[in-house]
Amino acid sequence: MANPTSDDIVSTEKVLEELKDPVTIVVHEHNEKNELLEEFKPRLDELASKYEKVAVKYVQEEGDPEDKVYHLVDHFPALVILDKDGEDHGIRLYGCPTGQLYTNMISIMHLLSTGDHGLDEEVVAQIGELEETDIQVLVTPNAPSILETIETTQRISYINNNVKTCVLDLIQFPDIAEQYRVLGIPKTIINETQHYTGPFNVKEGLDILKKNISDAMG
Repeated sequence: MANPTSDDIVSTEKVLEELKDPVTIVVHEHNEKNELLEEFKPRLDELASKYEKVAVKYVQEEGDPEDKVYHLVDHFPALVILDKDGEDHGIRLYGCPTGQLYTNMISIMHLLSTGDHGLDEEVVAQIGELEETDIQVLVTPNAPSILETIETTQRISYINNNVKTCVLDLIQFPDIAEQYRVLGIPKTIINETQHYTGPFNVKEGLDILKKNISDAMG
């Protein structure tokens, strides 16, 4: 697993020092040992020990309902980040986040801790009109122009509980790349039927979701 650069560390520390309310990173592990996850766990544990607003919990598979930690996940490992009330906002990270995906994990923590989504009231109202939607964003950790697309879909999920967003690292899940014939990054799959390749911002994302815009090839 790639180690963070000094710039990454400084940026991470600055964001985590701004956390207002506690967040919990729930790591769903498969029963079979995952070497990448074993390498990643110390980094998570270090965050929890260094920042009082950050907690980490490890659970097997989808968790234990009796322990009040149970989330539907499709792949392992899966990271689900909860807000101060333990609420799941339908955001999933599949695979151990490295590169820009690690940066994104920190951004999700900041979003759920502060509630600061940075969107104006008109955009929030449009997001609120969306019906049930499942979004998959397929990426590789260091591909250019992935963060805006990822964070756009995650902010939409945060605002509207009808929208679920998961981000998959295709390096860790190469079968997914084959399944969806991924030729460009990021590739966004909406409700399993609508495919869109390329980056987009919030305005463009809403157009894609509301107008059913897809790749020419489908």
